[in-house]
Amino acid sequence: MELPLIRHMDRNLTELGRLSPCSLSLQLSLIPLSTAEMVLESGETVHVGEYMELFTGSGSAGIFRVTGLEEDLNQTRVHLEHGLCTLSDRILFGHWQMGGSGQTLRQIMESMLLFQSMWQLGDCDAETFYSYVFDHENLLSAMVQLLRPLGADYALIPDQTTRPWTVHVRKLPEVPSSELRLSRNLSGIRLKIDTSDMATRLYPFGSGSGGDTVNILQVNHGLPYIESDRVQEWGILESVHTESTVEDAQTLLAVAGQVLESVSEPRVSLVADAHDFSRLTGESLDRLRLGDRCRVCLPERHVTYEERIVGMRWTDVCRDPWGAQLELRNRVSSAEDALSQLTRRSRLQEVYNRGTASETTLYHTENCDAEHPAVFHFFIGDDALHVNAVRVRITTDAFRGQTGTNASIRVRDIESTAGTVRVSVDGNPVPEEVSRQAQWDALGYMTKDAQGRVERNSWHDLVLAPDGICQVVVQLGIRTMIRTLSGAQA
Repeated sequence: MELPLIRHMDRNLTELGRLSPCSLSLQLSLIPLSTAEMVLESGETVHVGEYMELFTGSGSAGIFRVTGLEEDLNQTRVHLEHGLCTLSDRILFGHWQMGGSGQTLRQIMESMLLFQSMWQLGDCDAETFYSYVFDHENLLSAMVQLLRPLGADYALIPDQTTRPWTVHVRKLPEVPSSELRLSRNLSGIRLKIDTSDMATRLYPFGSGSGGDTVNILQVNHGLPYIESDRVQEWGILESVHTESTVEDAQTLLAVAGQVLESVSEPRVSLVADAHDFSRLTGESLDRLRLGDRCRVCLPERHVTYEERIVGMRWTDVCRDPWGAQLELRNRVSSAEDALSQLTRRSRLQEVYNRGTASETTLYHTENCDAEHPAVFHFFIGDDALHVNAVRVRITTDAFRGQTGTNASIRVRDIESTAGTVRVSVDGNPVPEEVSRQAQWDALGYMTKDAQGRVERNSWHDLVLAPDGICQVVVQLGIRTMIRTLSGAQA
């Protein structure tokens, strides 16, 4: 079956012709943005801002925009991003409060899309009434954040067969619709199980600073945290989660619940070298689609996985249009990284005012002994006008070990033998009479610059070396005065 040639379009989406690249690599991602890169022979002319419809052995992969070119005497390397990138061309300038008061998710998204003309809203499978706040956010980043309270089972699904293009908010299917087997369409697989970012107790915070930070006390029976029912299996693993765009407690509680549901179990990820033979066999189980759940059958290992396809990568579509490297996960963990990347796409110069109070609470838990001290790194940014205090609280607990094979992991507690803990900050020892206090200030022990100020834009280290085995639990409260954006509109 012959692969269709790339459809070349101008900035108005008028077709200019067809292109036959030397190579085409493609990376489709469930969380925007999908990207591609192709190499053209010299003589084929394209321009930044034009559009290309790309194809794989399964059909159209979508319409992408040319974002960059690299040319030499023999060839042109073309960088592309999925058409969703056009949403990042527009920003919600100033301070925006949206949602709540009976305004549904559909109404919020429709009002956002009025700022541009290339996209319209299609289906919206969720009807929520959450409240959000945005400051100088581009539309794509804002729309991704709107889905945060819904959890990983919802995604933005583009449809570029319409004019204007349509973006849907879809609930992703839970029942596996495809299947991979080594004897059929799977040539290799790698499995990773990671517990490093697990949490069974979450302290959520919303917008605001210091004592004005939004929390869940009033809507969570007076408790500042929520807890997973997996505590009995994994023990109490505490973490802090901040949603700076959330201004009301009920929305914060909903977001935190979705976050806790995803981080309260080990991260299971698979990378599978697979082939989509659906157009050859006509079998629906051979159809590999982004966002679908896929059953990976490994009878040789007596195990079967049912995980979601969150990424698809073709090294060279021209050479192998049916073969793709799939990324499957039990939870979509790249949302925050994607949001950070999308936020940076807002082309806005920052203007600072006199500053505002900020209080950040960090938690760190680590097994350690005298030969293997615990090290806690914390960062002081260059936006800190003043560092008022770095409060430290240290407690010790039983040494917690993990044993197991494959997907079965057990936690075993070993009684602590530690009597004292030697503490240093940035290499400066902290006297025992200070470190044994219930709470103390690390400010006096941190490294300073030539002006005697705590070093900015720098990582600082808190090192704890007990005289026996134990697990140390560190709570760090950093109080600063930071520069903030001004010119917000009501």
